[in-house]
Amino acid sequence: MSLTRRTSSWLLLFGLLLAALLRLPALTTVPPGVHYDEAANGILAAEIASQGEHPIFIASYTGKEVLFFYGAGLLARLVGPGAFSLRLTAAFLGLLTVAATYWLGRVLRLDRRIALVAALLLATSFWHLLFSRLGFRAISQPLLQALAVGFIWTALPAPGQAVRWRRVIVAGICLGLVAYTYLAARLFPVALFIGLLPFLNPMMIRPWRRHPQVILAAIGIVALLVLAPLLSYFLAHPDAFWVRISQVGPTDSLSLGESYQQSLSMLFLKGDPYWRFNLPDRPVFGTIWGAFLIIGWLLALYQLIQTKILKERAALLLLVTLPFIMILPTALATNEIVPSNLRAIGLLPFIVFLPAYGFVQLLDSLAAGLTRWQAQAGRWQIGLLLLLGLLMAGWTAQLYFGQWAQRVDVFYETEADLSEVAAFLNEREFGDSVIYVASPHYRHPSLALQARLYDQLKWLPESQAIAIPDERDAWYVFPHASPQPEWTQRYLQPAETVTGPLGPDGAPTFVALFVPATDAPADFSITDGNFGYQANLLELAADRGVAGGSLPVTLAWRIIGQAGTSFLPFLHLVDESGRRWSQLEPFAYPSEQWSLGETVIIHLDMPVPAGAPPQPYELRAGFFASDSGQQLPRLDNAGRYIGTQAILANINIAPGPLPNPLPIAPVPLDREVMAGLWLTGYERDLYQVGAGDTVGVALWWLNRAALPDFLIRLELVRPDNTGIILGSSYPVNGTYPPSTWSVPQFLIDHIKVQVPITVEAGNYRLRLRVLDPGANSIFLTDLGPLSVEASEREFTAPRVETPLAAVLGEEINLRGYDLDRQEDGRYLLRLVWQAERQPAGDYTVFVHLLDRDGSCCLWQADLMPRQGSYPTSSWLQDEVVVDEYLIELPADLGPGEYQLEVGLFIADSGVRLLVQQPGLPVDDKLYLRPIVILPTAPDQ
Repeated sequence: MSLTRRTSSWLLLFGLLLAALLRLPALTTVPPGVHYDEAANGILAAEIASQGEHPIFIASYTGKEVLFFYGAGLLARLVGPGAFSLRLTAAFLGLLTVAATYWLGRVLRLDRRIALVAALLLATSFWHLLFSRLGFRAISQPLLQALAVGFIWTALPAPGQAVRWRRVIVAGICLGLVAYTYLAARLFPVALFIGLLPFLNPMMIRPWRRHPQVILAAIGIVALLVLAPLLSYFLAHPDAFWVRISQVGPTDSLSLGESYQQSLSMLFLKGDPYWRFNLPDRPVFGTIWGAFLIIGWLLALYQLIQTKILKERAALLLLVTLPFIMILPTALATNEIVPSNLRAIGLLPFIVFLPAYGFVQLLDSLAAGLTRWQAQAGRWQIGLLLLLGLLMAGWTAQLYFGQWAQRVDVFYETEADLSEVAAFLNEREFGDSVIYVASPHYRHPSLALQARLYDQLKWLPESQAIAIPDERDAWYVFPHASPQPEWTQRYLQPAETVTGPLGPDGAPTFVALFVPATDAPADFSITDGNFGYQANLLELAADRGVAGGSLPVTLAWRIIGQAGTSFLPFLHLVDESGRRWSQLEPFAYPSEQWSLGETVIIHLDMPVPAGAPPQPYELRAGFFASDSGQQLPRLDNAGRYIGTQAILANINIAPGPLPNPLPIAPVPLDREVMAGLWLTGYERDLYQVGAGDTVGVALWWLNRAALPDFLIRLELVRPDNTGIILGSSYPVNGTYPPSTWSVPQFLIDHIKVQVPITVEAGNYRLRLRVLDPGANSIFLTDLGPLSVEASEREFTAPRVETPLAAVLGEEINLRGYDLDRQEDGRYLLRLVWQAERQPAGDYTVFVHLLDRDGSCCLWQADLMPRQGSYPTSSWLQDEVVVDEYLIELPADLGPGEYQLEVGLFIADSGVRLLVQQPGLPVDDKLYLRPIVILPTAPDQ
């Protein structure tokens, strides 16, 4: 028994009223806060509303389709930008989708009761309700999908009917606009194509103008015209098309089969676990409606097999197959939460027709079984639909407003604490005070959308830093998500403290501190920390670190220049060999916020990798330009260059607990060396070297018992199995005897050995041998191949024009040089170096052409030898290296003598190697013969 059109209209109006009562109240307070993503959407909508932006695709925030934002922008012009207009847009789209669902059901020739129940299910769906109250573009996808399918079906005429070309055009427009809704809509054409297969029968005979294939082609052409701007944009910016797909696409964390199964289970078994878009694990349909879903799908499949009516067959095919296609956006996103209500939103509104099918079948069965009630079947079915709508609306209201909206995690993760901060900033006058706001994100969109003083705020991302202004009052605002760190209490002595409203857990939503103007802290240890006249480093300190844990670090600087580019501090943890074990570039107080005189103090935990051995370390700090990577020079109090880093020595790293899970070496082995000791693997730096070069190996040890001492020996093995000993010592360069190891302990031991210069070229094997204190072999394993090439090193110094005997750092001898004027007026300087012994580190050559008064520099070069290609640490004892520089004189250089100075220095610290020459005092440089510029003869 069906319903009359009038009755159906009243029932639809009833459903829309329920939908409105669920979607419209308290839009600004439920959800309680404006999350980062939603606030970003509000900003984008405001730009369209007020700045005249007309994007085809929004590339920012990993890419966004634009249809929702144009609607939100239009509404923002009417009621003002902000969270209210954004969420009102979503609510209106949700209401329109409820109405469109009923209309779509009728267009697909479904029973009015099926269409009504489907609309009621959507109106009271917790899933759809949640997205109808969020400013997310995804809410537009179900509406456009419903309109596209509906108008396509109305555009296809029944036999004997004329084609209504206006409907064809509208259908094509709606189909094209689907692509402007949300990322998941990219699979909708696949689902639609399958549903339209009955119309693509090549045996169908119709007049060509009314042939479904012609009409569908016309719809497709219109859709392509609508799509053309977007397609053109993606052709010009292919990264914009792929960026979000690559972020959420398949990974090894979950197989596609498992992900697809979990995604289908969201319909009635186990749903989205993420509280932001669901009550965790709640399925789309409960047990009862899930049963109706299965019944409805089976009924639709049965009718699909039975029906001969073309449009009905296509509609049923669409309803039966679409869920298996539109579930793919969440199933394929194995790098994200699976299943996801957000990415599966393309199931709507079609999925609600299936349980409606099953429910109406139950009504018909009841009516057929209760013969005495058949006369009143219409009335009691109407009453049942009314009661059903009220019960479902009440239950959904309780789930959404009574449970989900009251959750503590929903309150804070929707960043309601920042909404309270915005209210505080909007209500209070701050005068000339500097306002610092801690936040999980720099320039947080939630405050950009809600706070009137947003442009005046200075940000403290992740509460890793504080800044103290020079002679100005300051406010420091710490929201719940970025509380005030305990270490800052030493520096901040508030005259007033404001506590924000309490959250649902009883904790303040924020704490604001007013600190009057005060002198900057003066108890810092560094006095020569001028970095490029931009920042004066004041403090570099560290506590004890733990392998597999962290190293607490404090860094402080005073701003002494106006940054013309973006600078970031850097921290490097290095061992005595210069190997970098950890590094940080903290984005704690970006340089674009710097003001003259501000003192910035950072406290952070620097990660220390598992396996870092207990050996001497250095902590190095400095600043670099984020666009070029160029480090700022460090200057002494006289303005002289002293390197690019401040160095804190004697950093202690203690052994940490065993990591869980245990790291896997690049080359896994898992070999037991002795009772309680395993070699879990190794890593290599080079597999091909020249004779005299060094080879690096890292051995990954796992110790679970007290050990006797043993030696590690690396051997180079010839094809005939004869060996060459490359080196042997205790682990960690002989500084960490195994008898002192912790139990248990995971250790990574980096070893560098030199291939003798006398080794013949050829293919070898690198072998590890473990020896007991008596030099007896107790373990042997292969570490892979090593190809040795003939050496191209020189050990005989060439003749030079000016011989010297200058020894630098007691390691490198400058044997002499040539200085020749070239035809183009430049000078070629050729330095001849010879290693007294193998240099202990990498040194940089400086060549400076001084002005006549001795000031630097008319021309300079500061490079490792051979234009940076041949670091001194790779030189062998007695090796000769020829190093050339082409000196270009300034065009306006006047006559006179211009001195050349050369030397070696350590780039990180700026420390120069001392120069010893027979009969001369020790210096940190040596002078070559000057370049002489003669006066130009006067014109005759």
